[in-house]
Amino acid sequence: MNKAVGAGSWFTYACVDGVEFAGGWAEGGAGTNAMAASARPVVSDVLVVLAGTNDAANGVPFEESARNISAILQAASAKRVVVSAIPPLGEAPWIAESFNAQVLAFVQQNGWTWVDGMAGVRTVDGVFAEGMTIDRVHPTEGAARIIGETIREVILTG
Repeated sequence: MNKAVGAGSWFTYACVDGVEFAGGWAEGGAGTNAMAASARPVVSDVLVVLAGTNDAANGVPFEESARNISAILQAASAKRVVVSAIPPLGEAPWIAESFNAQVLAFVQQNGWTWVDGMAGVRTVDGVFAEGMTIDRVHPTEGAARIIGETIREVILTG
């Protein structure tokens, strides 16, 4: 387990058994604008982007999020890009669903790899499944494990 990140992060469960961390950035509460501003070149085979939760929650137009995600990818210049769905958003699941539909189309348009890292922790109603969230926004350790393992599988098979 990557103790620098902790058991509550999907990253901890994605970076095991042959998947190594080459560099990156994360900060709780950050929007894609801060992510883009902090993006740096990284020598890697795969770049995983799970971004936009805070943008969606704060009403940032998707076009702005898309520009920022593109800037992250340009700065990092990885050989392959994997973009994940964002998690459910508490009492407003339609916000995450709308964002995810837009980001999926954006990923497909650009030829990147899509992963619905949230599929195993979300109900058909678009909310976190029972026992998968600590506060209806953030995942439990068990949910983080499912998300990380789902993303890891796409990293390895894509």
